[in-house]
Amino acid sequence: MDSFITPYTDLTSLGAGVLLTQEDVATMCRVKPDTVKRWRMAGTGPRFLAPGKTPLYRAGDLAAWLEHSRADA
Repeated sequence: MDSFITPYTDLTSLGAGVLLTQEDVATMCRVKPDTVKRWRMAGTGPRFLAPGKTPLYRAGDLAAWLEHSRADA
């Protein structure tokens, strides 16, 4: 199944509780999935859930992390 997430997806339109994959986060941040994994391993990326082997990210947590990471913040 193809993801509906693009680099232009508005996080606020998704709803805070929508769960995103590592690939979705990478797409939205315009980085490679390995970069998101490095952020997770270093503890510098957005908050994530690990209900199984696949980490998931709440859209609200990604939005908060992006806002906090703004260059002008």
